[in-house]
Amino acid sequence: MLFSFWSLKDMDFPLRSWITIGLSFFHSNATGSSLQASFLIQMNRPFVEGDEIQDAKKNLIGVVEEVGIINTHVNSRDGVLVHVPNQTLLDDIVVNKSMRDFRPIIESVHLIPQSVPDLSGLVKEIQTKLDSFDGLLQEEDVQLLQRLRGGRIKLFRPLCMFDGYCDLGLKLTIYAFAGGSLSRREFAALKSQMLLSIHEFLISRGVEIGHLSSSEGRRRKKSKRIEESDIKSSEPFDLA
Repeated sequence: MLFSFWSLKDMDFPLRSWITIGLSFFHSNATGSSLQASFLIQMNRPFVEGDEIQDAKKNLIGVVEEVGIINTHVNSRDGVLVHVPNQTLLDDIVVNKSMRDFRPIIESVHLIPQSVPDLSGLVKEIQTKLDSFDGLLQEEDVQLLQRLRGGRIKLFRPLCMFDGYCDLGLKLTIYAFAGGSLSRREFAALKSQMLLSIHEFLISRGVEIGHLSSSEGRRRKKSKRIEESDIKSSEPFDLA
């Protein structure tokens, strides 16, 4: 039942009490909670239509189609339109993947040790290529972002470093950052171009790149040597 402002004034029951009752009902009602959540989302704008969002458990990843009064409609990656209660989005941790200052790149390259006579020189040459690679954030870009965020951000210029040994051989790790304004497809293309450039450079230097098949071959040879050793050790002694 709806009451006008003037009818409330004519009643003996204090207006403040009516407001208190109304607010209590609003907070206790599920629809009221959703409306309140919708209002807060619209005011704070943690995401808007067109943003890609993800929940904390990664159960939902998609693009926001519309922030409605009760639900937010999200187009998931598998093509399904998902209706999420606004209160759920307000209570949960939501990552806005469209709002980012940079995109990190961390990749490892494995090399056959016998094909790398000068590892230190090779790392320096790759570093030089990274320092001039178009699309990666360089020292000036990094400093600009750090000033923009008051130093409360962790990133650095492109870096190639020797990261030890593994079953695949020598391990080089490449750290780099790309601009946050790139779309997922643009970022993937940039990353592919960078890795292809490094691959072609290594091939031109005669470096052999480690992979699972070569590692498996070495393990088989080692296993065969161990088996042969075991067979020899198990042969009976000739006491004659």
